[in-house]
Amino acid sequence: MAAKVSFIIPQFRQSDLTRRCLETLLEHHSTALQVIVVDDGSPKRELLSLQRQDFQNVEIVRIPSNRGVTYAWNRGAEFATGKHFIFLNNDVITSGPWCQQLIAALHTGHCVMSGPKFRREKRTPHHLQRLLADEAILEGWCLAISRSSFHEFGGFDERFHLYFSDTDLLLRVVEARQSGDALREVRDLPITHHPHSTTSQLTDRGSQWRRDRETFMKKWFI
Repeated sequence: MAAKVSFIIPQFRQSDLTRRCLETLLEHHSTALQVIVVDDGSPKRELLSLQRQDFQNVEIVRIPSNRGVTYAWNRGAEFATGKHFIFLNNDVITSGPWCQQLIAALHTGHCVMSGPKFRREKRTPHHLQRLLADEAILEGWCLAISRSSFHEFGGFDERFHLYFSDTDLLLRVVEARQSGDALREVRDLPITHHPHSTTSQLTDRGSQWRRDRETFMKKWFI
């Protein structure tokens, strides 16, 4: 039987973060959920460390070489069987059930994507600014979308390696629906995000941000 919800969690090294993320997520959610960890070319010791935990209903998809989070998200979606996808960073800690609240938001109004928190996007294309109150879009560390909508929009744009692919998909959704209501913030969920924990060990994250930003600017502003 296909899962109703598929979590897709990328990791590159830092399997200790992933273990803690999975332990707390599974503690507060039904095992009927599907959880896919996409290992993005980590050293074998990191992968073995995670495999030894033998988490129930957790599938590990291994990418032989590091391709970046955008590629990992899309590969995870290929293995997902759920009617809804939740893309989750591995530096998130769960302290209570929250999955169904995020999914329920997708069935209200014109919502296409939901997440725990809005942020201000300073690089909003002019033609979309009127649709986004205070230039608010969802933060990318936890995003929910239906399977059908994910495929309708073609998934994440793999021209972005590490940054801006979440922003790009969110803007494409708003542009297609011509409504900021296509994005919905679900506040006060019992989850905690520890920003930058996942990327803290990447020595080239600054230069990668600049490359992805250039791709973003060319796509949306030139």
